[in-house]
Amino acid sequence: APICEHVFCNTCITEWLTSSQTCPIDRTNLTIDGLKPAPRILRNFLSRLTLSCSNQTHGCPASLTLERFAAHLLECNFNPKRPVTCQSGCGMTILFEEHGNHNCIQSLKIELAIVQKENKEKNEEQEEKMSRMQSELDLLKAEIDALKKVIKEKQPASSDLQLLPTVGQSQAVHQAKFDDFLHELDEFFSNPETAKPVGSVTVGQMYGAYVDEIWQRVLVEKADESGVLCSLVDVGDLEQMNLEDLYYLPKEYTELPFQ
Repeated sequence: APICEHVFCNTCITEWLTSSQTCPIDRTNLTIDGLKPAPRILRNFLSRLTLSCSNQTHGCPASLTLERFAAHLLECNFNPKRPVTCQSGCGMTILFEEHGNHNCIQSLKIELAIVQKENKEKNEEQEEKMSRMQSELDLLKAEIDALKKVIKEKQPASSDLQLLPTVGQSQAVHQAKFDDFLHELDEFFSNPETAKPVGSVTVGQMYGAYVDEIWQRVLVEKADESGVLCSLVDVGDLEQMNLEDLYYLPKEYTELPFQ
């Protein structure tokens, strides 16, 4: 102790101070942090003493000085806590004090049970992870199915898609008929006496559309202003129109609204 200079074994005084903060001899205040090494003269005296090994009861015959004592305990072959390898066949590492009572078969069974328990815990952990992953996968599949349903609802019906080529073909047919009609008009005006009659069907029938009423009224007024009539072409509700207006019909008709 630093004040009273009493000397104690380090292990003993440390254990004492855990329950009482006083010197065991004179009861002066003392803490673990206040401990100091013993005086040098005392340490030199103790270092010359010969001590028996702590494992003497286990068969160690060694006697040694204090300065060699700690190193010897680490290497002492009679240390009961020293790990050794079983030479009876199992090869397990056991404590030296258990060597006489060691049963290889029983020890291997215990070791096997420990390994099986560890494997079981790992398998349960893996199964739990797989279950969580499967739940997440099912959730993702449900979201994908929902998205597919939304996309399918926003897509046009198959019947509508089938109508698209029909509409294109119908427009192509009407365009071909109109081209033939223009060709017949050119032949009529080039040689009206020998040309075949024009307008076997109405323009509205050829285009499959209707002529706006305003444009029909304009064509009627133009036809009424002329003295020469031609009944070879039927435009919508018109049964006859001026021959002069017939020449400009294609240009005017292309500007009419259709549906």
